[in-house]
Amino acid sequence: MKRIGGGSTVHGGYYWNLKGWDIAAVQGEVGRLPGNQADTYLHVPLPAMLVLVPVLGAAYALFLPAAGIAMAVWGAGKKLGVVGKAAVEELAATVSPTWRPGEAHFASKPDRNQAGDKARDPSLEKLQKELEQKRHSEKKS
Repeated sequence: MKRIGGGSTVHGGYYWNLKGWDIAAVQGEVGRLPGNQADTYLHVPLPAMLVLVPVLGAAYALFLPAAGIAMAVWGAGKKLGVVGKAAVEELAATVSPTWRPGEAHFASKPDRNQAGDKARDPSLEKLQKELEQKRHSEKKS
C-alpha cells in the first residue's frame, strides 16, 4: 500500500489516517486529503474497508473502558505516591539524627582523673594524709 501525505490531490475513495486512526472519504473522481504533510494516509479499497471499519469500532468499544480504568488507577496511584512521599519524608526527618556543625563527636574527652584533680574536696585530702601517716607508722613498727 502506498503512503500519501495529507493535503495531497488523490483519486476518489477511502483513505486511512495512520496517526489519527480515522477514515477520510474523498468524493468524486479527484479530491484533496485533509491535513498537512505530517499526516500519513493509506488508500483502502472498498472490500478492505468493509472489514476494517467494524474491527476499528470493536477495538474502540473494547479498549475504551480499559483506558478509563487505567487512567483512574494511574490518577489514584499518583495521588497515593504524593501522599506516600510526604509520609516517608516526615518519617525520615523524625528518625534521622540532626546535624550540628561544629560539634566533634569523635574527639577525645579529658581523662576523668585529671578533671577530678582540679576540684578536690579538702576533707578527702585530710583523710588521705591520715591514711599515709598510718601506713608509715605501721611500716616503722
